[in-house]
Amino acid sequence: MNDQTVHPEPYHYVECGLPNVWLTNGFERHSTPYGQGVSIHDILGLHKCIAKFLCDKTEPLTGQEFKFLRREMDFSQQAVGELFGVQPRQIRNVEKSEETGAPYNLWMRHIYLESIDPRSSLVDLMERLRSLDMEWHQNLAMKSDESGAWMVELSEAA
Repeated sequence: MNDQTVHPEPYHYVECGLPNVWLTNGFERHSTPYGQGVSIHDILGLHKCIAKFLCDKTEPLTGQEFKFLRREMDFSQQAVGELFGVQPRQIRNVEKSEETGAPYNLWMRHIYLESIDPRSSLVDLMERLRSLDMEWHQNLAMKSDESGAWMVELSEAA
């Protein structure tokens, strides 16, 4: 559904993790048994539009904007840390900062734009990284060896 009706009261879309996103249309307010609810039309398109705007803006990314782009690519802090050659805690610190440093700022924008470009040679790599990241988080099987010491059992994803 394409609702282009401009609402008299814009919707503050805090659920995206950014403090400054307001929707003037493309959503519906409705009552639920739990209170007021909101349905957003084409949320994937909305997020892609927000992400492209963040990549094009002239100011450095904020930590929240960096996190938004990371989450749009479906990467964990661990996976992004590996891409940048740093520990996940450093990515966590970047995401809590007011402004990202130059390498994080420039590379995160570039990585996101490459991830959505079907002509990019990095698209297959990004998909493989996402797949490995999901395997890491979803398929961590542990076993004990003959001596009783624990170890990770590597297995193929189902």
